[in-house]
Formats: sequence, structure tokens, C-alpha cells
Amino acid sequence: MSEMNTYEIIDFIKNSTKKTPVKVYVKGNFEGIDF
Repeated sequence: MSEMNTYEIIDFIKNSTKKTPVKVYVKGNFEGIDF
């Protein structure tokens, strides 16, 4: 996963208010996530 993709995913999750729990999970354990 490139850095640009990482930032795009973080930005997408930040803008996705329906997925607040996912945002918290990404913040705490981003490397362990399997998209």
C-alpha cells in the first residue's frame, strides 16, 4: 500500500461520518487492517 493510498483511505474514512468506529480502529491499528 503506497502512502498516497493510505492518505486517501484516511481522508475517506474521516469524511465518512457513518463509519466513526472504523475511523477509531484505523487510528489505533491501521497496519493490522485488511481492506
